[in-house]
Amino acid sequence: MHFPDSDGLRPTTDKVRETVFNWLAQDIPQARCLDAFAGSGALGLEALSRGAAEVVFLEKAKKPAEVLKSNLDTLGVEASRAKVHHVDSLQWLQRHSEAYHIIFLDPPFGKSGIEASLAIIEEYQLLLPGGYLYAEMESGPAWPMSERWQCLKSKQAGHVQFALFSDSTSAAHSDAHSSE
Repeated sequence: MHFPDSDGLRPTTDKVRETVFNWLAQDIPQARCLDAFAGSGALGLEALSRGAAEVVFLEKAKKPAEVLKSNLDTLGVEASRAKVHHVDSLQWLQRHSEAYHIIFLDPPFGKSGIEASLAIIEEYQLLLPGGYLYAEMESGPAWPMSERWQCLKSKQAGHVQFALFSDSTSAAHSDAHSSE
């Protein structure tokens, strides 16, 4: 796959992606996923390859959005399974009320993307009951999560911390999760 050079673009590493999708292995098939701040689309592409029913990709930068569309075409992904929107993720989230089984949230580091996205996701109830929120941010600061979010698993890889959350106000998950 081809990924363009773009300011702030940091594709999720293979090692991190492997860990995340091991965490989500039983939940990906037939899931409706949102890859907000998609960048290279690595997370959403992996979800599609593991049987996700649909992935919606949001990418603000024009070149990465175009390359992502081209990569999906090259892979022969059906248009009904993948939609790429060249938009500001926060604005798009505020205008669309569809809910998702899994939301991938990996905004550019050093911005307030996590906090702003979480507020919108909570307000508009964009995560389906029993769904998962995967998030990445730079190592160091504490996760800016309200008490509503239960951290199921978390890890650090170099300068990146990543975690899987559930909405504690939604239906309980049937399987036990723990930090690895």
